[in-house]
Amino acid sequence: MAVHEAGHAVAAVVLGAPVAWVDVEWRPGEGGTLVREVDPHTDAVVALAGYEASGGALAFSGDTHDTLAARELVGEAGIPAATLDARRILIAHRYRLLVVASALLDHGRITGEQVTALVRSESQLSQQQLLRVTTVSRRG
Repeated sequence: MAVHEAGHAVAAVVLGAPVAWVDVEWRPGEGGTLVREVDPHTDAVVALAGYEASGGALAFSGDTHDTLAARELVGEAGIPAATLDARRILIAHRYRLLVVASALLDHGRITGEQVTALVRSESQLSQQQLLRVTTVSRRG
């Protein structure tokens, strides 16, 4: 779930959408990312970035909710472009995705300011942190 929520957060920061907070236990068994709406395409990209960060598999109910939200924003015809943009962002910022996911695993909840700082920073993960994040992301 940390990688999923980090996907939303990283995409939002890269696209300039203000992030209020990211939490891996917003509700029991559910994470959440609160991002201020920008425009339908940007909002759809941010919604789909969680799904794409999770490996593009409907790993849990949040993925289904996010894909349905994206369809409502841009319609079925807009999904391919939004998905492609989400993938491009996550590929270009893969390491930052892992940094944000690691912070979520450490703290559970981080603020928008913290997310922005992590995405823009040059901080590095230790081998142990990197192993933990990649192991957790494989389990969902």
